[in-house]
Amino acid sequence: MGALPRPDLAPGPVRTLNDALHDLHHQAGWPSLRTLARETGVSHTTVSKTFSRPALPAWGTLELLVEAMDGDTTTFHDLWLAATTPTNGDRPTAPRIAGRRAELDVVRHHLETGTGLLLVTGEAGIGKTTLIEAAAASTEAFVAGGQCLPLSTVIPLLPVADVLRAVHGARDGAWLRDALGRCAPYVTASVSALLPEIQSSSDLPGRTGDQGLLFAAVAAVVEALCEDRPLALQIEDLHWADPMTLDLVEYLLGRSVSVPVVGTWRRGDPGTPVASEEWLVRVRRRLPAASVMELGPLSRDETADQLALLGTVEVETIDTIHARSRGQPLFTEQLAVQLDEGDGLPSLLLDLLDRRLAGTSEESWSVLRVLGAAARPVRPAVLAEAVGVDADTLTRRVRELRERLLLRRVGEAIELQHPLLAEAVQQRLVAGEDQAVHRAVGQALAATPDAEPAEVAEHFQRAGLPEPELQWRISAARAAARRYDRGREAEHWLRALEVWPDDASPDVDPPITRAGAYLEAMDGLRFSLQWDRAAAMSDQAGDVLGDVDDAVRAELLWRAAEFRGQREGASVARALIDESLRLFEHVPLCSGTLHALDWRVNLLEAAGRFDEARDALQAKLAAAEALGDRIVLRDCVMDAAWHAGVEGRTDEAVRMLAGSKQRAGLSLDPLGDLRQAVAATDVLLINGRPLAAVADLAHGGFAVADEHGIANPQVAILHINLAIALLRAGRIDAAEDEIGIGRSEPVDVGRFHLHGLRAAVDSARGAHQAAQDRLAAIWATVAGNLETDLELLVTAGSVGCWADEPEPARTRLLRALDLVAGGTPIRVVAPALVVAARCVAHQAGSETGADRAGRDREALRALADKAGLLSDHAGDHNLGAHRAAFEAELARCEDRATVDAWVQAAAGWDGLGRPHNAGYARWRAAQCALRERQGTVAARLLKRAAADAREHVPLSRAIAGTAAG
Repeated sequence: MGALPRPDLAPGPVRTLNDALHDLHHQAGWPSLRTLARETGVSHTTVSKTFSRPALPAWGTLELLVEAMDGDTTTFHDLWLAATTPTNGDRPTAPRIAGRRAELDVVRHHLETGTGLLLVTGEAGIGKTTLIEAAAASTEAFVAGGQCLPLSTVIPLLPVADVLRAVHGARDGAWLRDALGRCAPYVTASVSALLPEIQSSSDLPGRTGDQGLLFAAVAAVVEALCEDRPLALQIEDLHWADPMTLDLVEYLLGRSVSVPVVGTWRRGDPGTPVASEEWLVRVRRRLPAASVMELGPLSRDETADQLALLGTVEVETIDTIHARSRGQPLFTEQLAVQLDEGDGLPSLLLDLLDRRLAGTSEESWSVLRVLGAAARPVRPAVLAEAVGVDADTLTRRVRELRERLLLRRVGEAIELQHPLLAEAVQQRLVAGEDQAVHRAVGQALAATPDAEPAEVAEHFQRAGLPEPELQWRISAARAAARRYDRGREAEHWLRALEVWPDDASPDVDPPITRAGAYLEAMDGLRFSLQWDRAAAMSDQAGDVLGDVDDAVRAELLWRAAEFRGQREGASVARALIDESLRLFEHVPLCSGTLHALDWRVNLLEAAGRFDEARDALQAKLAAAEALGDRIVLRDCVMDAAWHAGVEGRTDEAVRMLAGSKQRAGLSLDPLGDLRQAVAATDVLLINGRPLAAVADLAHGGFAVADEHGIANPQVAILHINLAIALLRAGRIDAAEDEIGIGRSEPVDVGRFHLHGLRAAVDSARGAHQAAQDRLAAIWATVAGNLETDLELLVTAGSVGCWADEPEPARTRLLRALDLVAGGTPIRVVAPALVVAARCVAHQAGSETGADRAGRDREALRALADKAGLLSDHAGDHNLGAHRAAFEAELARCEDRATVDAWVQAAAGWDGLGRPHNAGYARWRAAQCALRERQGTVAARLLKRAAADAREHVPLSRAIAGTAAG
């Protein structure tokens, strides 16, 4: 058999589904309609309609067909779900449901081919009805539904009447009339008592008093209905069913009536009669035709799917909502609907939870309010202490609350059944009661040996007790620092400063002053990349702290060197450091002296004064030895290793770094391990080592950061180093992922180097304006500290050349090189010399820049000679590649570049694994070859250059343009 006719469908999800079905039919070898009908158990007419009619098929039929043709049912189910939602915004033809794939299949198969009772159970709002409705919408069976209600007056068989009325509404009553016509006369008479709409021609009166007769009649009519078309019964909230309805369901199960019944049962509902609970136990034990499926909460990903279906929240709110709802679909829906109305509970949800709390005795409420205030599992001993009762009394109260499903056991602890119950309890607390309960919880937790300081401090804050809060807040800040959580540490110190008394210091060990807490808060902000907040504290220190002694002033000055240096320049930073060190000479040696010396080393290196930096490093080493600070001793070893690395002794530097911890006598130093990874990747990058080597060391550092939860500037620098290695290796996409800065993310001071790399990525993608705008924002934000930042200047020069606007990067590069050449190792300076030469050569090609380019060319050659680039670097492939590229660019300035010069540069970059640099050099070589009328050579160079230029848009365009010309 060939292809089946296709319906005339407009483009959209229904057509996509139908096309996929026809494609699968082709792949399966075009099986015939009768073959498919035989394998699926449906009529060949139904198979034909599924392929050829525009109406959306039932999922049950479609699934059978896909399975018969060995297709992927998961893929087709997704296509079918997409097709159930029209693009015009109308209500979906079938309920959309998040997750529950396995449960959905169980219910659907039961509705289509099952018999007996499938009871879907779970707490209120867990999604029982949604699940059944979604399954019912995807089956060809007619699902007749009835609802049980918790009425004050019992109405026997109310849901059964609903079921019959639903059947009567189908086909204008013809289906039910035909079925009754095939039954004995008493059936119509009995059923008419439940459904007065039926006109009984029997002389028998319609009555419900004879229960046996009525049950037999209902069974008979159901069997008759099933003969005409598939039928399934859905009974909602069976836990509220009247006794006669439960008896009828049990009767149908016992008689094996061939109709599937699906019911819902709310677990833990206090309104469920005891007799109904006993009925459920009896039916499950005695009748194999009864089965139960318990619905649990949705996973985080399933909650994300539910929120996507609701279309009301952004992705970043998913974790917050799932943490509060714990995957309960009704709670999730209500929280999503009321996202913009504050952090409180939605009124409908609060009312639902409040009803669960209603009727609690005063004694039990004392337990609930403590657990609500704690908002987490609490061990019984702590709970008894906070409630103020003995263990036996607590046990009785907990048992009562567990029977009401308000509490649950978690290991050896007790917590409220759901996190939102804690919020409901908190909202029930009256004025004054909340402070009292938080005081009790705080005191009970404080008495435990493993108390979490932050938690205790929070309870004392809510209790309005500043003195104990301050003591525990300081402990919390120090605990966060031990966990390397500098951001949380800073927040604890800031809160401590808010409640700090004016006349005394808290009784803590070790003791700390208000000024000390201020410095700790500032450092916590610095090391958690909150640069702006830390800078603001530095600026305000004089007004906030007033007159301070020399030791504190020296501490403030070396911190101010960083913040003011970024804004006002390196010379200001150096002056502040020098003043700080003068003050430290008059106070006992401390860690602050080491920090100030460390900053002095960094500032001198940045200024190209490496000889002075080595002297400062020796002073730092002597101070560390005098103080016995092993961590700083290790830093000194790593600094020495880094200096060896920038001088070209790469392997020696890496060995020194690897042994730094052992030489300092340290066994555990994760922060030092991270700094070691930074220094090692620095050394490899400076010496042109390949990506694989850099990535190996970087990932080792990331592993340390992940293991200890460290997120500090060193981690950011490690990301920077790996991103640079990726960019050099031509992997633009991977570098972008490593940078982690979005295209529209504004520049922030603490991560300005990452923003510089973001500009490099944008430039490589051809987004020249975005790259230049970002660089301009960096200079406007960090204007004071970029005078000699060669790394950023190299990026700016490259971006400017591709944008055909090498100014002002050219001017800045020449000024920086004039300051550092001769004092900074050549391996640090070489990349800036190459990019500066490229900017000058670019300028030489313009109509107005030729004269100035000539002067710049001579200045650059003098700077390169002073820096040492023009010396003999035999055996150093890194410097050899940079020198070849530099010489080729200078030759381009004079329009005397040759194919050989550029090919030599390309070969040098090949040896360093830098394809984009090599591709650029081959492109320039091809231009020279074309000028020399070497067309074959040019073609070969351009082909190789195009392969090198992958992922670099402007270079690829330039190569293609030359090839076309």
